[in-house]
Amino acid sequence: MMEITFTEIVLFAWAALATASAFHHNERATMLHQVLRHLIENEDARNNIVAEFKRMEEKLNAKA
Repeated sequence: MMEITFTEIVLFAWAALATASAFHHNERATMLHQVLRHLIENEDARNNIVAEFKRMEEKLNAKA
């Protein structure tokens, strides 16, 4: 019969969490890269975002 120690269970759980975290951060980095590339290459999208930001900023300043 195989024995598994508490330390082995903790190390396995740590490895699983570290792997999941690495995949999560890699996915976020990929998504950010795609969004930034889209904004850099697409002038219409960039102009729309800047215009929307200015409208939002004006609304917030009007409330203050």
